[in-house]
Amino acid sequence: MTAIQAHFRAVAPPVVLMGAVLVLWQVACWAYPHPEPGPVSVAATLLHLMGKAYFWHNAAATGRSFLLASGISIAVGGALGLLIGSSRLLSWYLAPLLMIFQTVPKITLYPIVLELFGLGMAPKVAFGVMHGVIPVYFITSRLVAGVRKVLLRSARVMRLGAAERFYFVIVPAILPDMIATLRVSVALCLLGVLIGEMFASHSGLGFMAVNAINLGDTPVTLAVGFFLAFMAVGINTLLLYCEHKLRH
Repeated sequence: MTAIQAHFRAVAPPVVLMGAVLVLWQVACWAYPHPEPGPVSVAATLLHLMGKAYFWHNAAATGRSFLLASGISIAVGGALGLLIGSSRLLSWYLAPLLMIFQTVPKITLYPIVLELFGLGMAPKVAFGVMHGVIPVYFITSRLVAGVRKVLLRSARVMRLGAAERFYFVIVPAILPDMIATLRVSVALCLLGVLIGEMFASHSGLGFMAVNAINLGDTPVTLAVGFFLAFMAVGINTLLLYCEHKLRH
């Protein structure tokens, strides 16, 4: 099997699955006519929206918030995972608190977020980070704790310092699995950003979707959902490709 074939096999499943869903949806619309638009109609609406400047303004607002929330989640969650995962004492005291926070429905913290950040970009990023940071921490800490003991013993024999041990031993050992962690985290960050846009913003695709819902504009609502779905599948496919490259 060539490298190109191997990479294609790694990224094909989500693309094929999404294509199959769209085909089945369109066939169902043809077989059982109903007032809700099918994929062809929604795609036409999306193409129309993509010709409008305000659509790209909202898409850019979502993209900026998503990238910032993802970056903060990965940096903070990864740092916490490396730190707590390598220390039994910190894990004993801090891990339960972080897991309790993860179980709290984030939407219940909406008034607090608004009180702290007001309207605009900040609450969207905050919602994204609240959704994405704990999964990164949790999986990273488990990966660090699961690093093979022989690698750590080798690092001690070589008298590597703490920073060198992290950089040369722990990070390379967990990096391929960390990409899988990022796939979970970025999806949750996107969800959090969209929730923030629906409740605490005057711009973004989430705001655009909820505004269309309030107006009863189903085609626009579905078109925005289409765009977000393609965006999510694209990001997931890219990360799958990166994960496959690191493993092979």
